[in-house]
Amino acid sequence: MTDSLTRFLLFPYGVFLLGYFFFPKAPEHYEFYYLAVLAPGALVLPRGLRLLKDSPLFWLVALYGAYLLLAAFWSDPFTVEGFLFELRRTGYVLGFIVITASLMQEVPQRFDLLLRIGCLVAAMAGVAAVVIFYRHNPFPQGRLPGIARMQYPIRSACAFGLFAVLALDYLRREPLRWVRVGYGLVALILLSVVVLTQSRTGLVSLVAAALALFLAEHPRQGLAVALVLAALGAALWLTLPDLGAILARGLPYRPAIWSQAFQHAMEAPVLGHGSLSDSSVVLPTISFPHAHSPLLASLRDGGLIGLALFLALIGYAAVAAFRSARADPRQLALFVYAMGCIAPNVDRIFTRPREIWLYLWLPVVLIMVREALRREPAPRPAPFDAQRSPASSR
Repeated sequence: MTDSLTRFLLFPYGVFLLGYFFFPKAPEHYEFYYLAVLAPGALVLPRGLRLLKDSPLFWLVALYGAYLLLAAFWSDPFTVEGFLFELRRTGYVLGFIVITASLMQEVPQRFDLLLRIGCLVAAMAGVAAVVIFYRHNPFPQGRLPGIARMQYPIRSACAFGLFAVLALDYLRREPLRWVRVGYGLVALILLSVVVLTQSRTGLVSLVAAALALFLAEHPRQGLAVALVLAALGAALWLTLPDLGAILARGLPYRPAIWSQAFQHAMEAPVLGHGSLSDSSVVLPTISFPHAHSPLLASLRDGGLIGLALFLALIGYAAVAAFRSARADPRQLALFVYAMGCIAPNVDRIFTRPREIWLYLWLPVVLIMVREALRREPAPRPAPFDAQRSPASSR
């Protein structure tokens, strides 16, 4: 019964995971997740929890989420409605993690097929987005917003870029040449979509992930790559003495946002202002809804304790990804990609998941599952008496 349910659950789960490319609005997308994935997925939660109980990374994520829930109680103002909202959203994310782990363990080949199909769906959605947008906007000056519910270029670029990383990984390890050509075409389409969004976050993260994928497989080339990057950096520094100012201009408002958010966080450095506190950042000429940094969000909401928990979570995930890089370079590449995407743009990772279901939580679950499976004890050999043949026992 549970095996049949797991196989059935993979379909609505896949619809949710790829729904960023065809659900028109976020509320409908989330409602589908609650009803079609989370509700029936409750029946497979015990199996997923049995697997993840051996993953310290899972418990770090749960501990960080629990602390932020606790931090809601010293928010000003504290509201029961706000706390229940945060409790639900945290539960939704943890449920996604456990359900994903269960699917990866119970139907690994079908889950891998889902990711392969996802690469194709993302490429088709990218082509559709380009055709729809540039029919009425100048090419390539217009900034591609995305498609369906994804209308914000940075988040859209990060969602498309995740499947570009996956396509590069399948390209790397696919034995059939014609299939490799297909994955190469998919990766090229998705790279073009990320470029057309004009998102520096998505593009830099994608390049960094591709480098991680290459260096994990060819570690001896790391010194050569480092030297080339150092040479390029030196050349830029020599030819552009005001490089720092140029980079600052390339991050519109980010330095000012981070500075203001840090000053606000330091008003309550130990425990923070609470996870229900106002996250907006007000500058002299413009205001922003949040700090554009999960580090500063952790410091603002949970103080130094919250920041320490978040850094422990990220640090442990990094160590686990590097530890398995030789056996599975994809984990390291996806982790590098996730960190590049969330560093300058994300705030609260539980209550504002948006597209980070794709480019943060999915890579984190991949690390959790591999870590948990690695920690599982090997099957015990049969007792010596049971291994003896009937003839030898006479």
